[in-house]
Amino acid sequence: MANAPSSTPTAWSLLAARLEIRGHIKGDGDLRIAGRVAGWVDVRGDLVVERGATVEADVSAQSLAVHGQVVGNVTVSDYCIIHPGGNITGDVRAPRVMIGDGGRCRGNIDTQVQRDEILDAVIQRLGEEPELLRVGDARWAKNRPSGI
Repeated sequence: MANAPSSTPTAWSLLAARLEIRGHIKGDGDLRIAGRVAGWVDVRGDLVVERGATVEADVSAQSLAVHGQVVGNVTVSDYCIIHPGGNITGDVRAPRVMIGDGGRCRGNIDTQVQRDEILDAVIQRLGEEPELLRVGDARWAKNRPSGI
């Protein structure tokens, strides 16, 4: 993906409902999880955990939308949304956190973090500096994916 905002939305990768991954997911793009993941998830884009999906992993992403279940600590550089029926069991670090009616979070929520602090944590975890996180705000405003 180029550094300048694109006129076409990013293609989503999908982990389908009947799939299960045990291990580490690391990638540059956006990811929708409809199945089950156990391990770690580090994406430089947007992450959606679909209704019925289970993620037992520490999660790092630009943004996170939870319709299913996440068990693990969450670090996002932009925002985290827990939709009705969504559940996070673990600590959440994000500049913005939104919880819809019926959404649940069991853990600490830290919104007093600065984006640079989160970027440093993500960079340390990924081992390199993600360009998408540095330019994400302008791109995000124009190309917000549906469902988030």
